[in-house]
Amino acid sequence: MYPLTTSTNHPSAKSLPQWRSRDLSPLAFPFLSNVQHRLSSDLISHLMRVSQMAYEFGWALGLRGPKLASLRLGAFLHDIGKVFVPLKILEKPGPLTAPEQRKVQQHVLYGCLISGVEDERVQEVIAYHHEYWNGQGYPRGLQGPTIPYLARIVAVADAFDAMTNERPYRPCFTHAQALQRIEQCAGTQFDPYLADYFVNVFQARA
Repeated sequence: MYPLTTSTNHPSAKSLPQWRSRDLSPLAFPFLSNVQHRLSSDLISHLMRVSQMAYEFGWALGLRGPKLASLRLGAFLHDIGKVFVPLKILEKPGPLTAPEQRKVQQHVLYGCLISGVEDERVQEVIAYHHEYWNGQGYPRGLQGPTIPYLARIVAVADAFDAMTNERPYRPCFTHAQALQRIEQCAGTQFDPYLADYFVNVFQARA
């Protein structure tokens, strides 16, 4: 995994408050207490990384206050529904069958049900971070700007983290390869503006 930090030369990095996991814990704990025994270390690490990345990206985009807080919490809880997807499916080294794919896709619905969060923007992140800009995502096939804005932000951060960390079915991408893939998927999987801005903000670093 590559360290992901906004370039200090990018104007958006100025005055960025330091992201600390302990700042998030009091917000997330009520929503995790019922499922903490099911959380794997890999899932927790993924949630933490995506939350940090989304926080930095949201700040770069000009988000502040409650909206930025909703983004950070939504990013931390976005995959919480995977605690109800069997590990044998999540860690399967080969292609998933159609029923297995449907089971994985249900994690967004499970997440909304178990999070208990009342913040509508957080619920939208959990529910819609797998929607595609071209309408080919799930669970509702939303398209373009009908996809909630914060969910579009988390979609890019989630995909980047997934690509730059090894999965049972493939090795990890390099930082540069993942950024290139984000660029390639602009306008299909991702909001084209957000994809381009993400690549601009998070430049490849040694």
